[in-house]
Amino acid sequence: MLLPTLIAIPLILIWLLTLVDIVRRQDLRGGSKALWIGATFIVPLIGPIVYIIARPSATSAREQEAAIAAAMADPPYTPSEAPTPRHGPA
Repeated sequence: MLLPTLIAIPLILIWLLTLVDIVRRQDLRGGSKALWIGATFIVPLIGPIVYIIARPSATSAREQEAAIAAAMADPPYTPSEAPTPRHGPA
């Protein structure tokens, strides 16, 4: 009797956390949220696993472009600009 309980508790937690993640996502629109929630309710064992594997990444394309632009705008320093190590006590 203990083994089914030990298996059911993590599955329920994964299912609940998946539903919370779907509801809290800002990048998913109403139709996508409804489809994912429906999939997790209709197929409660497989739906959350498929969502976790197939869900879109949390960063949007705009955030990725901003990170790339920031990385390219600040070139690494040249060896002449490198900080020199201090010798002796500070």
